[in-house]
Amino acid sequence: MMLPDVTYPGTYYWAMQYTYPGSSNPYKGKIILMFDEHAGSHDEFYCMEIGELPNCVKIGSQTLGADGNITYFNINQSIYTGFTSIGVFYPNGDSTERIGIIPDTLIYPTRTGFYHNRDEVLEKALQIAGCPLAVPTIVESKPIVDVYPNPASTDVAFKISSGENKLVRILDETGREIQTETVSNNIAHLNTTTDPAGIYFYEIIDKSNRIVGRGKFSVIK
Repeated sequence: MMLPDVTYPGTYYWAMQYTYPGSSNPYKGKIILMFDEHAGSHDEFYCMEIGELPNCVKIGSQTLGADGNITYFNINQSIYTGFTSIGVFYPNGDSTERIGIIPDTLIYPTRTGFYHNRDEVLEKALQIAGCPLAVPTIVESKPIVDVYPNPASTDVAFKISSGENKLVRILDETGREIQTETVSNNIAHLNTTTDPAGIYFYEIIDKSNRIVGRGKFSVIK
């Protein structure tokens, strides 16, 4: 991780810190790790660690991307703000901040699932774990969207599983629309060369102009 150098404000230094000592014989059983876009900070830290175990499958939606301690301060009497004061990284150097934890299987709750009092994320986890379900599969579901690469640098592609999709709409962190791209053969490509680094949101629009899918991705420079 990276920690702030209090002797030289504005600078950081690398510190190798591990929560648990390594083991030559880690747990090898199947682990199903579930999370969604509401997971942030310490939640992401635990998801990051558990997700590194050898037989772990991550299910849900991309987390907030707010890992690391937050330092808060007053700019003046009326403005209160904060910033992430440590950097949290995987052993290979990949950052979790502004990116979050990316699931192996992307799945969201649906309107039909709520109506029938069903937990589609849990059901997917049980299915992957090989547990038989005594309930029928929900027919109406959001299209599965593969976003790659994520994080993106110069371009990003959206591969949509099915449905009569019309276009992909990209929004910045303030909700301002910055790009739209028509879906062709269930794929849309967008250029991110001129977009600044940060978190972006996408919406999948069908031919009736309804939003049938949402998610987020990161741009790094």
